[in-house]
Amino acid sequence: MGIVPETSNVYDDLTAWQNMIFTAELYHVNRVEREEKAKELLEIFGLYVRRNDKAHGFSKGMKRRLTLAMGLVNSLRLLFLDEATSGLDVQSNLIIRDVIAGLVQEGVTVFLTTHNIEEANVMCDRVAIINRGQIAAIDAPERLKKTIQSVKSIEVAFDRMGEEFLNDLHQLPLVNDARKEGD
Repeated sequence: MGIVPETSNVYDDLTAWQNMIFTAELYHVNRVEREEKAKELLEIFGLYVRRNDKAHGFSKGMKRRLTLAMGLVNSLRLLFLDEATSGLDVQSNLIIRDVIAGLVQEGVTVFLTTHNIEEANVMCDRVAIINRGQIAAIDAPERLKKTIQSVKSIEVAFDRMGEEFLNDLHQLPLVNDARKEGD
């Protein structure tokens, strides 16, 4: 299993290479394999030429790519990604999307959290929408988008609100629900 948190878990005082080796050691990857895997991943994420540079000098995109590389250093079958591409430059975004697509092709199950429905549409086979800790809907991205687009919500405020107003709202043709909340 690999976990890539939204907040960087890169050690700024270590080089990219040292971060990769340290993480591989935490995952109990043997020495030969961890060095091969570190080289491969740093090359994939465009960081190999900077492998001996300390991470504190890296841009946000570079740190994000390094964080993802660190999360992939073991032979994983399950990957959790939290806001994988949030706030990143186009190049980093494309690299990460390509790597994730490749992992899925290899049979890795990827759980991705995102607030970006378009990102979910491009990267996911199924999407779950969570509201207040509960799954509100789960389906293919295109079907969920169609559902969301067909549902509209309007909030109105009145000087005074009696039961007769609420009953009148319920009688309007395209209204599915009307309720009083607050004052």
